Amino acid sequence: MKSYRDLPTLTPCTEPAPVRESLGYRRVARALFLCSLLGAFGVGQLYLRFAIGDLRREQQETQIAARKLQIEMQRLQVQNASLSDLATIEEIARTNLKMEDVPALAHVEENLPEDLKSKYFSGNGSGAGNMSLPVSEEESPPILHRVADTLGTINRAFAGAGPESSLTQSR
Repeated sequence: MKSYRDLPTLTPCTEPAPVRESLGYRRVARALFLCSLLGAFGVGQLYLRFAIGDLRREQQETQIAARKLQIEMQRLQVQNASLSDLATIEEIARTNLKMEDVPALAHVEENLPEDLKSKYFSGNGSGAGNMSLPVSEEESPPILHRVADTLGTINRAFAGAGPESSLTQSR
């Protein structure tokens, strides 16, 4: 039998590769970096879940508030419709604002001359040519006479009438 010494020996063509360390500095650094990156992603995901939950809760609260505002708007529209009635307005004016109806005798109607009525009101006879001036049982204040004189002067100026057609002369 032949011994192993008699067999041809194999010689290496290249040098054998060096044995690498299993836990080198770079591998540990990479592993720590990846762990910290995964941890950051986990914390971010947890934060986003809570943020989404908060936004959903806030959306529900906003929808509830919007429903309440719509109900309030409908209630106010109904109330506005009920208050826009003329009888209701008069009632509120009498009770809350302490307003009173002015008797018809507290006003004196001054008539415009016929030429002014026909010029400005086209003779439609709607009574638009009459002007109500408040008077009391005492003498009217002098400012009222000045206002009436001024209105008469303005009417004469626009109408081209003479000084004989004044509002205060019909008094």
